[in-house]
Amino acid sequence: GSNERILATRKGPDFFGTGGAAWSPDGKIIACPAGTNTGGRQLYVAEVRVSDGKERPISAQRWSNLGRVAWMRDGRGLIVSAMDQGATTTQVWYVPFSRGEAMRITNDLNGYRDLSLTDDSTALAMVQTEAHVNVWLMPNYDSDRAKKITDGIGQYNGEMGLTWTPDNRLVYVSRAAGTQDVWIMDQEGKNNIQLTTSETRADRYTTVSPDGRYIVFVSTRTGNSNLYRLDLQTGDQLQLTNGVSEEFPEISPDGKWVIYTATGSINFTLWKVAIDGGAPVQLTDRLSVWPDVSPDGQWIACWYRSDPSERWRIAIIPISGGSPVKVLQVPTTAETPIPMRWMPDGKGISYVDTRDGISNILTQPLDGSAPRQLTNFTSDRIFWFDWSQDGKQLACSRGTVTTDVVLINEFK
Repeated sequence: GSNERILATRKGPDFFGTGGAAWSPDGKIIACPAGTNTGGRQLYVAEVRVSDGKERPISAQRWSNLGRVAWMRDGRGLIVSAMDQGATTTQVWYVPFSRGEAMRITNDLNGYRDLSLTDDSTALAMVQTEAHVNVWLMPNYDSDRAKKITDGIGQYNGEMGLTWTPDNRLVYVSRAAGTQDVWIMDQEGKNNIQLTTSETRADRYTTVSPDGRYIVFVSTRTGNSNLYRLDLQTGDQLQLTNGVSEEFPEISPDGKWVIYTATGSINFTLWKVAIDGGAPVQLTDRLSVWPDVSPDGQWIACWYRSDPSERWRIAIIPISGGSPVKVLQVPTTAETPIPMRWMPDGKGISYVDTRDGISNILTQPLDGSAPRQLTNFTSDRIFWFDWSQDGKQLACSRGTVTTDVVLINEFK
């Protein structure tokens, strides 16, 4: 435990990834994920020489996410779990140490992480994730009358965004085309139209303007997470923000503002930007995420922590910003922080509560009285939900994500 020394240091916008470091078989090199936010977020496998700390890229390939790195026994290459640019699942790759072209070992709709090689490099163990997540509709919150309107394995339909238009269509995020894009469909789950094409990006977190003209969503097309506005009439797109990272947009009822969370620093805070773009305005200075604007446009509800050590609570903040006028406790089983919604009558906040792997929607009255359970599902998790603009229907993305340890033999 003695003679500790710093071997290599990176400073922003460059960084070392969190997937961990791996010693080469001869002990002379440490391989690890490394990346940069210059020109968009990209990661690659780097080597650091133990003798002097000098770095060089091992891989020419650039990924949007990079997990664990493992050396082959002969030292001629590495196995990594990584997410390709524009992809939505992590796959397993072989990276030659000679800086040759990386080769994909897996190629399917599942995700793979936490890989580990046997000592002789003849077998590879990893965790495989498979999703069965689809969109369900129900009148009001009658779960006994819930109807599944999409059907797909590995598509994560609605899991990263689901919202209503004024004419009762549904804008949702899906991986049906192999990448993560924004789609629209009718409430029967038909007439599906793909609105964005994510060749080198991932689109997510949708919200629709009250007049139904605009969709605002998050895209990583620049490498960072920024807000974009899509005109449903013309198909034109406009970038609204250009910071390091903005997430979770919500359009105000008057259609003039987009409220969102700036996530480019440790202390996430709420901001707003005009629907036509412009200089953003900060609304909060404490940890606050997932905003939703009240039906009367006067208040913002969000998940809130006045101190990072606290549990998440629901805060009610004036639309102009500032300190909360009310903070509401939620059960420890509440899914935090994922989307919350104002009740259509504006008298409470609805959120997801998960117990023993089964999710239901609860509503927390503004007067601080005990929450009330709205749905009565007996299976599956809820990942996203939204009330129709007339308050008569509830849409939710629900299903299961299973994880298994799998083994690949003779994969070279």
